Amino acid sequence: MNQNIQSIIASVALSTMALLGSMSTASAQSPDEDLQTFKGGLVDMAADIKELELAVLYPDADQLAVYLSIDAADTFNVTAITLMVDGEKVHSALYTEYQQDALRRGGVDRVFLGDVEVGEHQIIAYISGTDARGRKTKRGVATTFIKAADANAIELKVGVDTSSNRPTFVATEL
Repeated sequence: MNQNIQSIIASVALSTMALLGSMSTASAQSPDEDLQTFKGGLVDMAADIKELELAVLYPDADQLAVYLSIDAADTFNVTAITLMVDGEKVHSALYTEYQQDALRRGGVDRVFLGDVEVGEHQIIAYISGTDARGRKTKRGVATTFIKAADANAIELKVGVDTSSNRPTFVATEL
């Protein structure tokens, strides 16, 4: 069990003991204050449990994150993305106007967060959208990477070729 999971389990155990201890001792607080303290303790425990859940589901050794960003805000508008890892479709999404606006203003979308085994893998992303002239465009970008024992991240970036004013698509390992 890795150190991160052990520390989260210890935190949850200590929170539980502190919460139970505060309930069993007589306090000078009113029942409403006791209830608020209890609720606060439950919220803290819920956050610790959620963190533990993520650490168990997505251990750092197996974790892969894929992000999408746009450097071509004036020349390309992303409407959809399909992501494949080793030939298996792992994510597909349509972007709302709100999400498109966030990407145009410099936002980054976490397209995928999941587990892959250590070794060589291929990612293929199909990105659909409209260019500056309103023409529908669908392009694929592929990259091969070697998954190490640490967490890996890949950025899919939509840029612009200034000579042709057309979008470019690049995958970069972070």
